[in-house]
Amino acid sequence: MLFRSWRSLFLAVSVAAWTSAAGADNDIASTLQQIEDRWTAVRYELKGDKERLDAVHSLERDSQAFMETHPASAESKVWYALTLLAEAYIRHNASALPLVKEARRLLEEAATQPNTMQVQILNALGDLYAQVPGWPIAFGSNKTAEEYFKKAIAADPDGLYNNYLYGDFLEGHGRAREALEHFEIALKAPPRPGHEKLDGYRHKEVEEDLAALRRKLKI
Repeated sequence: MLFRSWRSLFLAVSVAAWTSAAGADNDIASTLQQIEDRWTAVRYELKGDKERLDAVHSLERDSQAFMETHPASAESKVWYALTLLAEAYIRHNASALPLVKEARRLLEEAATQPNTMQVQILNALGDLYAQVPGWPIAFGSNKTAEEYFKKAIAADPDGLYNNYLYGDFLEGHGRAREALEHFEIALKAPPRPGHEKLDGYRHKEVEEDLAALRRKLKI
């Protein structure tokens, strides 16, 4: 198996899977919202790998074309990276590695441009470094992963996605008490206007993981 935790790899995608219309014109913001809605369906609603692969391939084509049409839009790069990660999750084998490497390149490039998704980029990069193998197979590094997670938390201390993802990382590394704190913060974060559907799915996952962690800690 290529990745340490396939479930967490898709967390990386959904952590980053939203954008703000701030700084974008209406046409760009509308297209990004459509991409988010289609990604949400792949992540949570479609069943079966073939159905999801067909949907994500269509989404990849459209998001790549949108990125190439709007090269100045960092958000378009992020979203194309996220569709690549969605396919990587569905494949869950060594054939996904080129997709993950390309997604990392796009995320790092987007981070250098003016954008409305900096926290989400940090989250996605953190989870990628946490999940992929290290050298010589890939670029994984728990140290680098935690650096990204901490930057995301510093930028948005009360955020749903960054606290949930960092909590998942901490629990996976035997730091359950620290993870509990971040899960509890994530649970308190309200859904964002315009992203209620996606945030609703995530809140349910936070509730389930928090309950499991509390049982584990017997509290």
